[in-house]
Amino acid sequence: MNQPQSLLSQQLTDEERGRLLEAAAHELHTFLEEHPQATAHFLEILGRRLGNGVTVDTWGVLGSNVSAYLGRDPGDLIAWVVQSDQINKLQLVEEHASPKVVAFLRTIVGLYGVELETAFALSGELPHNWRTIFREVYYDKILGRYRLQVRIEKMNGESTILEGPPDSLLSLTSYLILTLNLLGDADAFSEDNKRLFLEQAEELIQTLRPKRRSRRRPSVEGDGA
Repeated sequence: MNQPQSLLSQQLTDEERGRLLEAAAHELHTFLEEHPQATAHFLEILGRRLGNGVTVDTWGVLGSNVSAYLGRDPGDLIAWVVQSDQINKLQLVEEHASPKVVAFLRTIVGLYGVELETAFALSGELPHNWRTIFREVYYDKILGRYRLQVRIEKMNGESTILEGPPDSLLSLTSYLILTLNLLGDADAFSEDNKRLFLEQAEELIQTLRPKRRSRRRPSVEGDGA
């Protein structure tokens, strides 16, 4: 049995998407007309789900709440708008929706657009996967040595700090490379990450490799023009 089309499908023509936008916008308009407090109630739902921060589970829970309150198609409309490229999508919605629906969607994006886009980006990720890394390099003039600090933010909102001398982080890097070597499959990595790693690894190798001393040719009596 064929599944009903959804705005969230990646395999839609412009005509199909326009038809789905119009239908979802019409259903949402009817809901807003019948429920004068809908905007306030919906923003309360978002505030409760987003107020304590965004995790890998936020999008799934929020999606269920939105669909239960508004219905599946209006819920898909909101999900489609906030996932990415929000401004351009809002402009496209204007071609198929009433001013009341457009104002409702713009209020959502204006108040919670960043959080909703982040929630979508985190959905389905491993909770302990890293998301962002912050680096600091210090030099202790009194002790005459470097100290490195790395703060890693994870998908679940937790953060971990690693710090130590350069030798310690170099050792950690070696063990991470050892772990990656166990894969033995270049296709497991994206082309962008392979290129970035090779560039950075080559620069570090050049830094660590002993510098070659230039070998001067011994002078011989009689050499000359």
